[in-house]
Amino acid sequence: MKISQSVYLVGSGEYGISHEYDCNVYAIKGQKEVVLIDTGSGVDTNEILENVRDDSLSVKDLSTVLLTHSHADHACGSRYLFKETQCEVFISEEEKPMLEVFDEEISGLKIAKKSGLYGPEYAYTVFDKSKVVRDVLRTSEFTFTCLPFSGHSRQSVLYLVDLPEGRAIFTGDVVFAGGVISLLNCRGSSLEAYRENITKLHDLGIDCMFPGHGTFCLKNGQKHLDQAIKNLDEIYVPKVQCVK
Repeated sequence: MKISQSVYLVGSGEYGISHEYDCNVYAIKGQKEVVLIDTGSGVDTNEILENVRDDSLSVKDLSTVLLTHSHADHACGSRYLFKETQCEVFISEEEKPMLEVFDEEISGLKIAKKSGLYGPEYAYTVFDKSKVVRDVLRTSEFTFTCLPFSGHSRQSVLYLVDLPEGRAIFTGDVVFAGGVISLLNCRGSSLEAYRENITKLHDLGIDCMFPGHGTFCLKNGQKHLDQAIKNLDEIYVPKVQCVK
């Protein structure tokens, strides 16, 4: 589903275009390259590739996957996509071990299942061939500025890239439309870490904001980041969105 000049939504349980456990999975189209942001839950991942094909994108051009974090709904399609395309998969240094060696307690999956976000049959799909993302990542056509951000998870990464339609940011589960954050009752999620990291989002000049769940914004994206900064500078715990 094309949502801007360069960006396609190719997976999402909320929008009903892939498995119900999947986060928003985005494809960025270049002239001869496709970059994916996140990979979904690993259940019926081929459906994501079929959406890529239906959007007239070439699967053989899928060169790179950028993971925002290691939670199951964002990262567990990595092994299948690597097997099918040999794409490079990148994740933060801190969360790379979580993707490689599954621990139901540390990953948050145990409490997510208990809370009904996943069925009892769901299993985390580990992947041991990811690479560590650094401050800047250059593919053949795109240059991504990579912002490590602790708060929602131990070390999420937000990806900034200049596209023909403007400056875009892929926020994973760190910030959603309206400046809403995602604070979880599990290891690695911390309001204090959110407060320490939130100023990284100041004055980025964002036009388009593409979060891991819910509504994406194609204009004035910076105002949503500014609202999150403002919310975390007030006395009350800010509004939180309940996501996996």
